[in-house]
Amino acid sequence: MAIESVDQLFESILPEKLKQINIPENLNIKVQFKIEKDQNWYLLVNKGQCDISRGFYQDPELTVEVSERNFLKLVNREMNPQMAVFTGKVRLKGDLRILTKIQSLDFF
Repeated sequence: MAIESVDQLFESILPEKLKQINIPENLNIKVQFKIEKDQNWYLLVNKGQCDISRGFYQDPELTVEVSERNFLKLVNREMNPQMAVFTGKVRLKGDLRILTKIQSLDFF
């Protein structure tokens, strides 16, 4: 099933996936997603719990900036994430090691 909107991903798909994932107690992630058209979301993972909320987080470890079109291509696995960064379609600011932690959860 293709993800058709940013809201669909953050409001329904990710919360359901996160209920099925065993999140390590020692995993701590603070990521801000800035998606065009003021679609701003943040992901907080701490002590085995996860929070996905609309808006801005005060002090993210990593900020991901991307267009809506390219974000949907990424989450639908129609675009290579590394190539997206190298070609400037995705801009990253902060601690890039956080990407490895996010990938370990396998929810994108």
